[in-house]
Amino acid sequence: MDVRYRSAILGALAAALTMAGCKMTGSEQLQLSSIGIPESTADQDCLAWKTVLLLSLNSLIDQGMRRNYSEQRRSNPDHPNYRQFTKPMPAIDVTEVLSVKNTRTLMDLIIEKEGGKCHKELLMDSRCMFNHYRGYTTEAHFNSTLSYAYLGDVLDLSLSRGKMIDFNDFLRKYHSYNYNKDKDTAKGFNIRFYCRDTDSICARDVTYSLTSSLGICLLKKHQTLLKNLNIFDLTDYSYHPNSPSVSIDEDSLQKFIDRSNQLSQRS
Repeated sequence: MDVRYRSAILGALAAALTMAGCKMTGSEQLQLSSIGIPESTADQDCLAWKTVLLLSLNSLIDQGMRRNYSEQRRSNPDHPNYRQFTKPMPAIDVTEVLSVKNTRTLMDLIIEKEGGKCHKELLMDSRCMFNHYRGYTTEAHFNSTLSYAYLGDVLDLSLSRGKMIDFNDFLRKYHSYNYNKDKDTAKGFNIRFYCRDTDSICARDVTYSLTSSLGICLLKKHQTLLKNLNIFDLTDYSYHPNSPSVSIDEDSLQKFIDRSNQLSQRS
């Protein structure tokens, strides 16, 4: 076979294989690039990890701050709104507890301690669970509201109301709605972004609902380290403060830790 002819065939085959291996169309990649989503699969997996961590943290801190304010109003006679329970809750700013900088530090530290990789297997398959007072185990569930600016600042993305669609489409590949009650596990995570009440609020804030225990599992695993480094003390921000009978299943937490250790040591 002529050398030039053979080279042309090999070149065509290489081009075909390259196109077959592409994961996104040009328009899809342009959409992701416009909001700052990285191209590499490994970095995208870490973005998914960080999103779950951020939403879990935001919800834990938000409900903790609300609980603290309510307790002050209930039990402190010097509080300006002492026992005035009908007064609305003041604006909650979670950065008073954990700044954007420290949130990013926390995420990077956890990923570093997990071997520098955000293993998709851990996101999709491994779970620590919670014992519900009604006698069954369940995934952790979080919901709250945050601003597009705060979400973007922590995740290093360019987000707005209009661009949340692109971000949601990116996260969808990690979603699953198949819950196996027999094995007490869920595949991936379930997340929903939606606007609150009025258009004026939607212009700056987004409400979310997240079902995933990955964030709280990682925080539990690294709780002592985060506290000792004065980054975040999980002790003051329990998962389900209004239902003390909802508690983490220690066996499943240990299985999660064992599995995450196994993955973090894998080359």
